[in-house]
Amino acid sequence: DIINQFNKKNFSKIIEGNRKWEEFQVGAIDPFAKFIEKWVPQYESYEPQPRYKTGHNLVVVLSDCHYGCYSDGKKLFRGKGHDTDYTVSCVKSYYQRVLDDIDALNLAIESVTILSLGDQIHTASPYGTTTKGTQVRSDYLEEEMFEIAFNSLTEFVYNISKIAPVTKVVALKGNHCGQLDLILFKTLSVYFKDQKNISFKLVSAPATSFRERNTF
Repeated sequence: DIINQFNKKNFSKIIEGNRKWEEFQVGAIDPFAKFIEKWVPQYESYEPQPRYKTGHNLVVVLSDCHYGCYSDGKKLFRGKGHDTDYTVSCVKSYYQRVLDDIDALNLAIESVTILSLGDQIHTASPYGTTTKGTQVRSDYLEEEMFEIAFNSLTEFVYNISKIAPVTKVVALKGNHCGQLDLILFKTLSVYFKDQKNISFKLVSAPATSFRERNTF
């Protein structure tokens, strides 16, 4: 009887602990829900360019943007720091450079593949850690990183997609933010669901293969 009472008491503590942990997790995830509720679409749908065959297929690689990453330039050898505002400006400059180069070369692009290789967000948890539990320095909370990354990549995909009649987005997860990469691109796919010339492929494995014409 004493043993049964002891086990029952311990089990009650475990149940209560689980309940509190679930409440904590809901509280940690809630800011993402608030972001979705207040978010207002930035771009209107558009008519894609007519389909044509030119043989020009463009692959745009987007890897390790690490939205939320912060480093103090005073503590670095080269004396130059890094923050999220800089990341956003780099991504904007990147797609603008792509557009400028296509325009300068006067190329008609048949299709575009945007290849995201993971780690677009700097952390994998609300505690500022990676998927392996490594503590990293950030200048924003995780839900803020998500919002900034979402807005920046919405702009990126929208502008890149307008240079061709077909755009494919292939997204993998990285070792820093793991599944959050896929959640981010799943959210982007929902945003662009009515834009029929844009398709998304989300890959849960650390590697994948894809084909452009006769090239793998």
